[in-house]
Amino acid sequence: MDVKTAFLNGKLEEEVFMECPEGLDEVPGPGNACRLIKAIYGLRQSPRVWYHKIPAFFAQHDFNSSTQDYSLYINYDRMILALVYVDDLVLAAANSKENGWIKGELAEAFVMTDMGELTAFLGLDIRRVRGQRLIALSQHQYIERILLQHGMQDSRPCLTPLDSNTRLQPCSAEARDGGPSEGGELELYQSAVGSLMYAMLGIRPDLAYAVGTVSQFNHAPGSEH
Repeated sequence: MDVKTAFLNGKLEEEVFMECPEGLDEVPGPGNACRLIKAIYGLRQSPRVWYHKIPAFFAQHDFNSSTQDYSLYINYDRMILALVYVDDLVLAAANSKENGWIKGELAEAFVMTDMGELTAFLGLDIRRVRGQRLIALSQHQYIERILLQHGMQDSRPCLTPLDSNTRLQPCSAEARDGGPSEGGELELYQSAVGSLMYAMLGIRPDLAYAVGTVSQFNHAPGSEH
C-alpha cells in the first residue's frame, strides 16, 4: 500500500508560520503571514509529525510496535503484520479477510493506493510460490547494478569472498599517494562497501566477514583493500 501525500496528514504541535502563497482569494496586508495547522512538504517537522500520526493509527487498531524493529507493527489477535517505510506499507496477514480489514481501515484514515501483491521492496525482489508455500527473496538486479557501477560485471565469481587468513593493515600515508584514498577513488571505495553492506543485510550473509573487514578501512584504503 502507498500513502498519497503522506506528510500532509500530520498535525503540527508547535506554531509555524509561512509567507502567504499566491492565489489566495483574500490577500492579507503587509506584515501578515499564514499559520500552518498541518505539515507540508519541505518543512523540517513533516517527517516527525507523520511518524507520530502513523503509530497512533496502529495503536488505535490494537497493533504493537516490535521491539526489534520500531517500523514493524503487529496485531497479535488478528495475526497481521504491517511494515512501514516512510509512505510505503507492506501488509501480511494469516488470511485474506484480515488483510482486507486492515486495508479498509487504512483507506478510511488516509488516501491510499493498493499496489497489489508484493513483488519488490527496497531493492529486494520477492517471488511467491504458492503451490509450495514458499517465498523466494532475491537481490539479483541490485547486485548486477553494483557490479556495473564499479566495472566488475565481467569478473569471475568465487565461493569464498575473503580468505579468513587475510590480515589487512591500515594504509600508510606514503602508500596512499595516488591510491584509492586520493580524489574520487575514496568515494568509490566507500560506495562499494556501503552497497555490499546492504546486500549483506538483505540476502547475502555470507559477505558479512569480508564486508566487516574492508569497512574498517573506509577512511584510508589502499589498493590491497
